[in-house]
Amino acid sequence: MIAGLRRQRAIVIAALALLTLLGWWYLRAAPMAMPGAGGVWARGYLLASFLIWFVMMVAMMTPSVAPVVLLHDRVMHRGQPGWHRRTLAFLLGYFIVWAAFSAAATLAQSALIRSGVIDAMGVISDGRVAALLLLAVAIYQWSAAKTACLDRCHSPLAFIVRRRRGPLRDLRAGLAHGSWCVACCGALMLLLFVGGVMNLAWVAGITIAVTIEKLVPRPRPVRIAIGISALIGAAWIGWRAWPLMPHQAFMPWLEWLVSA
Repeated sequence: MIAGLRRQRAIVIAALALLTLLGWWYLRAAPMAMPGAGGVWARGYLLASFLIWFVMMVAMMTPSVAPVVLLHDRVMHRGQPGWHRRTLAFLLGYFIVWAAFSAAATLAQSALIRSGVIDAMGVISDGRVAALLLLAVAIYQWSAAKTACLDRCHSPLAFIVRRRRGPLRDLRAGLAHGSWCVACCGALMLLLFVGGVMNLAWVAGITIAVTIEKLVPRPRPVRIAIGISALIGAAWIGWRAWPLMPHQAFMPWLEWLVSA
């Protein structure tokens, strides 16, 4: 029995690791979706953008959800036949929620490119908008809503146990956990528009921040530190980009002094 449970756990860990590696491989190999003759609302561009966003969410979130998958597997299906189907149902529910987030991000990306807020590479072209987005993320990191969502992500046992019965219990548990994860981490994912949707170094940095925040025993210091980092980024970008910032008014005088 114990050997069977260990084998079951090893299979789940290997499958999650493979899923993560495949996601990062795709992001590395796939070309950036660029608007064609049909523009940003063309079906082909929307589908390509959605695929990139969804694979990105899978690659970024699988490491942090792995402990919850193992917990769900251990609590609900200890050595039961058909456990692999139930585990897949949980993951399906989890990533359905992130697929919905990816669809919303795809539509937002097309709308922002059309309006000129971001460029075709998915980077905010106006520093003032980037600063405001970073400021909003910092405020959310310190909010009660963020704290509540992060607490649910850290303590998933309650909603797993509540869904013990029913033909779709595993799918519903995955949907529930995915919803809390989107509420917890969705704002951080929007920072992809600051550093670039296909900037893999930026994607990796956000992945590391999300994973640490969700896996450390005491997430409060990490949550606060991420907020401080976002605030510093907002101040730095705003200082350079905002036309009404004080340093802009003194720049002509500084240039005159240097030339004199």
